[in-house]
Amino acid sequence: MPIDQIRNEQAFDGLIRLLQTGHALGVTGAGLSIWAGYGTWQQVIDRSAEAVRQRRGPEVNVDVVLKNNRNLLHCAQRLGDYLGRPVFEQFMRAEFSRGLAPLLRRSDLSVAPRFR
Repeated sequence: MPIDQIRNEQAFDGLIRLLQTGHALGVTGAGLSIWAGYGTWQQVIDRSAEAVRQRRGPEVNVDVVLKNNRNLLHCAQRLGDYLGRPVFEQFMRAEFSRGLAPLLRRSDLSVAPRFR
C-alpha cells in the first residue's frame, strides 16, 4: 500500500500539536530504552499496578485489571484511569525521566524533518 503523503503530513502535524500540549507521551520500540536505563513495559505496568493498589486500596481489584488487559498499552491506560489523569501523568513522567536524559525535547520534534 503506497504512503498517502497528505494523510502522513496531517498525522505528523497532529502529533506535533498534541506534543505541544504537554499531555502526550511518545513511545518507541527500537530496543534502546532498556540500554538507556528505562524499564520494560512490564516493569512499568507492575509499578503502576502497585501505585493503584497504594492509592485506591481494595476499591480496585488490580489483579482483575491486569488479567483482563493483556495488551500492555491498554493495561497502562486502564491503570491510569484508576490513578486519575494528573497522578498518572506525573507517574509516567517519573518513569520515563529515569535513565539517560531525554534525547529529544518537544521543540526538537517540531523541527524534525518529514521523511518522504
